[in-house]
Amino acid sequence: MNFLKRYKWLLIFSCFFAVLTPGVFEYADKERGYDATGGEIFFPFIPLVVWMVIKSMNEVFDND
Repeated sequence: MNFLKRYKWLLIFSCFFAVLTPGVFEYADKERGYDATGGEIFFPFIPLVVWMVIKSMNEVFDND
């Protein structure tokens, strides 16, 4: 339960991005004009990357 309280926003944003992922794939295919997989494969990982960057920045500035 402590995990859910601690990482509530990360889980919410991860679910939000996971739900939007199929739409991003469709949009990218329409934009390209053919069926392929490109950078949109990393779309669901955006919340994790942002969380890791924020956590790293907090560690850098807290250790001063």
